[in-house]
Amino acid sequence: MKDRGQDISPIDRVKSSRHPDRPYLLDYVSLLFSDFYELHGDRKFADDPAMICGFATFHNEPVIVIATIIGEGGSGGALGIAVADRVLMQENAYYSVISPENCSTIK
Repeated sequence: MKDRGQDISPIDRVKSSRHPDRPYLLDYVSLLFSDFYELHGDRKFADDPAMICGFATFHNEPVIVIATIIGEGGSGGALGIAVADRVLMQENAYYSVISPENCSTIK
């Protein structure tokens, strides 16, 4: 992968979002917040490990932490979080109801 700040191809951006060593939300949570208490489950079906939500303390103020798209965000999950007031993404992340590979086959 190329260094940050350099022009990279679209497929290299996708590869970056899928890289196994990319940081995950909990990596950032541990650096930014104290007293993080993660919530689990949706009260009807099950826990979704791709969606992280919980309570924490940030600069001595209580906050709610909700997962953002850090790497690859796709399929029905993308639709499920699209109703949020804000959707935040990091550089080289993507958010779509279809994978980039499948998008490239649409004519």
